[in-house]
Amino acid sequence: RLSIIVMLMVPFISFAQESELNLIPKPQSVQMREGRFTLDENTTIKGNAQFAIKYLQDKIKNSADIFIAEKQDAAENFIEININAQENIKKEGYLLSVCPNSITITASDNGGAFYGVQTLLQMMPEGIYSEEKAVGKIKIPCAEIEDYPRFGYRGAGLDVSRTFFPLETIYDFIDWISYHKINTFHWHITDDNGWRVEIKKYPLLTEKGAWRGPDEVLPPSYGSGNKRYGGFYTQEEIKEVVKYAAERNITIIPEIDMPGHSKSVVETYPHVGCTNKNKTLSVNGEANNVWCIGKEKNYEMIEDIVAELVELFPSKLIHLGGDEVNMDNWKSCPHCQAFMRKMGMKKEIELLNYFVRRMEKIVNKYGRELVGWDEIRKGGDLEPSTIVYGWASMKSGAEAVRKGQRTVFLPAQYCYMDMKQSEFERGHNWAAIVTLDSCYKIDPIKMNDFTPEEEKLVL
Repeated sequence: RLSIIVMLMVPFISFAQESELNLIPKPQSVQMREGRFTLDENTTIKGNAQFAIKYLQDKIKNSADIFIAEKQDAAENFIEININAQENIKKEGYLLSVCPNSITITASDNGGAFYGVQTLLQMMPEGIYSEEKAVGKIKIPCAEIEDYPRFGYRGAGLDVSRTFFPLETIYDFIDWISYHKINTFHWHITDDNGWRVEIKKYPLLTEKGAWRGPDEVLPPSYGSGNKRYGGFYTQEEIKEVVKYAAERNITIIPEIDMPGHSKSVVETYPHVGCTNKNKTLSVNGEANNVWCIGKEKNYEMIEDIVAELVELFPSKLIHLGGDEVNMDNWKSCPHCQAFMRKMGMKKEIELLNYFVRRMEKIVNKYGRELVGWDEIRKGGDLEPSTIVYGWASMKSGAEAVRKGQRTVFLPAQYCYMDMKQSEFERGHNWAAIVTLDSCYKIDPIKMNDFTPEEEKLVL
């Protein structure tokens, strides 16, 4: 039965490829035209979008072994990519015109020019994403395409604490998301299970906190096994990654998760933790993984860390976590309890709000804006500039919007792509079985009854 279905589908698939373009994400407007452009060794390229031109040249050379020479006076069989700020094209938008004898991409900024190239590549044979040089001549269907993004923030996140990925994978990840016009990389570089960024003022964070195993300060976890496991990125490596991403119109937002999710810090610099013998576990099964709120010296250390972070990451946004804090540590800590009495606090959740407000001041001091998970809304108000990551549910993100906070929607039930995609495969399903279909369907505007003013807060 399956064979028959596949055989019946083949003509349909071929027809679909001829009559429409399968582009991700779907452009605002696509109009198919008669004919095709043939890209071969006679094709040249011109324009003023230097990175986009070089990027396309390299891609064609690597996959098709065709070098497209730059020729500014070419009159036929050419590709032209121009940035023209005078054009009435929205930010990161572009106009792409494929005719039998020419291809033109026009944008008003570098991001738009780069995304026009990504759409052009998607119109080519799939071998264009390989480096096996097996493509040969490239036939591109004629079309007129207008495109611009609906949302300014389009993100993808990667956790390198629980699983450490080498630099090669980080560069690959940046390439993969750039193909899909994603412009923000949320880099989760610290958690309970490993500190991955070099901080020169506190070298033990990586000398000890980046490793786990039988003889390390951190025990094995997440299948890392009975051996030394881990690693970190030097500041020079991070600067190179940030530069590579920026060329591809991607901003990297670093996340240093605190005051919870901080076992890698507390075990490395024990004085930052609470003064107690509390052994209760966080929701992630970790004990002793919380910064002490009542120790003033801790805020000096945090500011030192932030000061180095902002030198590495030009991002306007700095993510300081704030989620899943095991507040039992604070209940039995003499420093935290004394601080609560001093401040007239009744519940430990107020300590979390105090911590977040301190983080706002530290981050704002360096001209940056604070980002945190859902939980930072608990226990009190936030600065209007602070951004909430709505991860727990669609409802929690909507609540943040209605509280007047700018919000990034990434509800786990739709967006956590490390979940199982079906009940028949191995893997996590604590958030949900997250199918590709469910990820495509998410629309925080249509799925919530926002007012026009509230819609502006959905990043």
